[in-house]
Amino acid sequence: MDLIIITPEINHPEESGSISVFFSNGLSKLHLRKPFFTLSDYHDYISRIDKKFHSRISIHSHFSLLNEFSGLGAHITSQVREEGRLPEIINLSEPSTISTSFHSWKEIETNQFVFDYVFISPVFNSISKKGYNAAIDLSAIRQVKQIISFENKKTPSIIALGGVDANNIGLLQQNGFDGAAVLGAIWESKDPIASFMKIKETITGFEYA
Repeated sequence: MDLIIITPEINHPEESGSISVFFSNGLSKLHLRKPFFTLSDYHDYISRIDKKFHSRISIHSHFSLLNEFSGLGAHITSQVREEGRLPEIINLSEPSTISTSFHSWKEIETNQFVFDYVFISPVFNSISKKGYNAAIDLSAIRQVKQIISFENKKTPSIIALGGVDANNIGLLQQNGFDGAAVLGAIWESKDPIASFMKIKETITGFEYA
């Protein structure tokens, strides 16, 4: 099961030092989402991360950096999809992976773009967004995959997002999710690295149980 971490919007005091530890201990992907960052800020952030991990970074904006840093992925927001800019981003920059976010199973079923993986949220009550409560039927995932396969479309990996932590990630594995993305469980904890390790150990323990 893939484990993805999304960066906090505002820099965390332990963020820089934690990133390499996450990667060295099995982090599948880091989603660099900094709405208030300039192009220069994004560039500096990526430059501070060891090049060997760049293929495990996906950026949410400033896609021109895909041409400067080899191996980066691109996360396409709903706004970019609606504006029809996805082909432009793919053709000009050729990201290593392409992902997006959805908020219902129907959106995934009817999507016509080819994505490597997609987020669906909120699967549980959000930790970082108060009042953003669970709205996804976890058990529907297998049926959705069957529908997509029946229509001869590529089935993207489906990543659960929203309120995921060590206490509930096993439920996602039981239901057949391909991965989980975490934000609040890491960056709002007292010890981000310890929280990451606990989630990672929970995943590993479930896989070998």
